Amino acid sequence: MKAQDRLRLDAIRYVLALVKNAEIDAKRELEDSEVIKVTKGEVKKRKEALRYAQGKPGEKMQKWVEEEEAKVKVLQEFLPEEFRV
Repeated sequence: MKAQDRLRLDAIRYVLALVKNAEIDAKRELEDSEVIKVTKGEVKKRKEALRYAQGKPGEKMQKWVEEEEAKVKVLQEFLPEEFRV
């Protein structure tokens, strides 16, 4: 499996797990607007982490930043246009 495919799969699986957990908490299936809210929240968290991490020295940190940026792009594909930034 290509590295990019792995990152894409990891990002999608993580958001699906978040949605499943939210459904368990709500004891019902989430509506589309609620799934969008969960996805937006995850994108926001990852962007905040990226802002903090960017500019930090180290090869491992730079690799992590690149991976997180790729995951954010994947997650944004699942958001309506008006929520993409």
